[in-house]
Amino acid sequence: MYSYYSYIINTIFFTTFFAPAVPLGLVFSIIGLSMTYCITKYIFLRRLCIPKKLGLKLSIETTKLMEFIPLIYGISNYCFDNIANKNNKNVTKFIIIFGILYVSLPIDYIN
Repeated sequence: MYSYYSYIINTIFFTTFFAPAVPLGLVFSIIGLSMTYCITKYIFLRRLCIPKKLGLKLSIETTKLMEFIPLIYGISNYCFDNIANKNNKNVTKFIIIFGILYVSLPIDYIN
């Protein structure tokens, strides 16, 4: 079960990084994650008797890792803009600044 969490986070980060270059990868990622969900649900409901309890800390840490998605997207967008256009757009800089602020601010207290 722990490997499913790492697979999901790895897929999300990988897809986020390459989304500016390969937008169709988002569709394949959603299909892959939904297939993983269906297969895992089938295994839990039909094959296993009692699933292992993971605890709350793993889900909280996984959710905290999701906060890095805007920053990863901004950095990848900056990299692929430099490769393709050789110029930096203001929108890309805004996304990176937003990502840094989102990671650094205490979002737990704001929400």
